[in-house]
Amino acid sequence: MRVRLHSAAAALALAVATAACSVSFPHGDAARETPFTRTRTDLLGTVVTISVHDAAPSDAELETLLGACFLAVEDVDARMSPNRATGEQAAVNGAAGDGFVEVSEELYGLLSRAKDIAELSGGAFDPTIGPVTALWKRNGVFGRLPSSEEISERLPLVDHKRLELRAPRMVSLANRGMALDLGGIAKGCACDGAAAVLREGGVRHAVLDFGGNVCVMGSRPDGSDWRVGIRPPLIRESGVACVVEVSELSVVTSGGYERFFERDGTIYHHLLDPKTGLPARAGLLSATVIAPSSTEADGLSTACFVLGLEEGMRLLSERGLEGVFIDEDLRIHVTDGLKGKVRVTDERFSLE
Repeated sequence: MRVRLHSAAAALALAVATAACSVSFPHGDAARETPFTRTRTDLLGTVVTISVHDAAPSDAELETLLGACFLAVEDVDARMSPNRATGEQAAVNGAAGDGFVEVSEELYGLLSRAKDIAELSGGAFDPTIGPVTALWKRNGVFGRLPSSEEISERLPLVDHKRLELRAPRMVSLANRGMALDLGGIAKGCACDGAAAVLREGGVRHAVLDFGGNVCVMGSRPDGSDWRVGIRPPLIRESGVACVVEVSELSVVTSGGYERFFERDGTIYHHLLDPKTGLPARAGLLSATVIAPSSTEADGLSTACFVLGLEEGMRLLSERGLEGVFIDEDLRIHVTDGLKGKVRVTDERFSLE
């Protein structure tokens, strides 16, 4: 079976982005008194905020540029949302067991990276977890408690090794009933895409916040590092547990404190262990990965949360990346490269 998919949104985003490249930023690092900020709440199931700190001659030009960014995010949402009945992800899932689907370069590239992260993490992150995540949802919302029998029946369908990729853009799920769920990496992909539009438009200093996925472009206009807050990974709490100083990097956090439900006194969060089909319980409240690519940081933060502190640290060391882990005793653990760059701001937490 061969299905060819095209994205009008992708072409439109490219056209708008090309037009936006005419923005004329002044030479040097001139900054706005207040950042030019736009927010959307209807994309990727989260709040998406983009703030440009560069000075520009016209707010209208920046409006056009950020419009192109949001079009790029809309495209990712349309292609890859696990709750949509249409789109590329839905087409691949619908063809499971029936052969290959021809997809866009964007989805093929994302699946290649997702498969790599799955292999590196020993399956702690697995893009084929769709059959199991569906059991935990009712009408697309996480909140259903499946039986152990239901989970046992679906677990054999979760196997990233049976996600087959054939260059240049052919994708197949080997067995009927298999399904992709890219919720653990799609926000990172969208964030990288929006940042690419900003760079093409000439932006040097910006912050993109995709609800737990933060990408900072360049340094602050004064040359110092950006200070990115990591929230207390506790249910129904906000604020900042610690701050990490970074430039030109993505800071992505995975934790079970945002999407969850309670049943008979037990909290069930949405970060499932692909090996058990149950919410991961590896001693962590959150795992934060810092990397040049938001896509990679997104997938790896999920993997690290599932793996736990020691294996998560090992994985990041092998990749040459940095991370912040908060355990169930409210202790903050950081990789060697972040020593001296993390400051605790909530006295309940301690830096190890």
